[in-house]
Amino acid sequence: MTQHSDTPAPQVPPREPGSHGQAWSDTSQPASGGGFGGPWPSQVPSGSFPGMPAVGLERPGSIKASFWLMLAAGVLPLLGVPALVSSSIQTLRESFAAAALQTGSDLPPGALEQVEALMVPLIWVSSVVSVGIYVLIAFGIRAGMNWVRIVATVFAGLGIMATVFSFALFAIAGIPLDAAYALYPADPLWYASTLAGSLAFYGSVVAAWLPPSNRYVAARRAAKHGYR
Repeated sequence: MTQHSDTPAPQVPPREPGSHGQAWSDTSQPASGGGFGGPWPSQVPSGSFPGMPAVGLERPGSIKASFWLMLAAGVLPLLGVPALVSSSIQTLRESFAAAALQTGSDLPPGALEQVEALMVPLIWVSSVVSVGIYVLIAFGIRAGMNWVRIVATVFAGLGIMATVFSFALFAIAGIPLDAAYALYPADPLWYASTLAGSLAFYGSVVAAWLPPSNRYVAARRAAKHGYR
């Protein structure tokens, strides 16, 4: 018959309040029996990881600058939307007048008004959607998401390529800049706001890849996966 021992099982002392930091300090020591001695990733507070304080990661100035510049890149072009709408309506009316003069007959009544009624909301809706995209990118950079930085960099590269290609095309065709402006008529305010937004966007992308930003993104990735 099996004899049961009267020796009581060893009691594990309860962890005292405030001993969380002590548990982290032992992460480099293996537990008895060769087990994992540190906290599991699910036990690590958000914004921190083993070996760092639990107060979270402070965003560097480069990330903050990138965030605000990206927001400015989305908002600044909105200042020129009323001017764009006005210029587009004027160009549309001139096109309708030229078409009527070429055909020698009046256009159907209400045709111009119908086109304007569709064009103006389309311009505003597309502008607001564009702002929403910039806002999402800005908060992604602020959160230290590396893939958001990559997407923003791809957009910046495509924008630069499109600009260089346009100027190269005008140069090859021998079209001066004033004539190129006539091909795409718009209010100067719209061009100025668009240029300011583009410069803010490129500045945001550059700031997102500065060394302090790289260290912040790497630390956020480490905090997410729970390793040093």
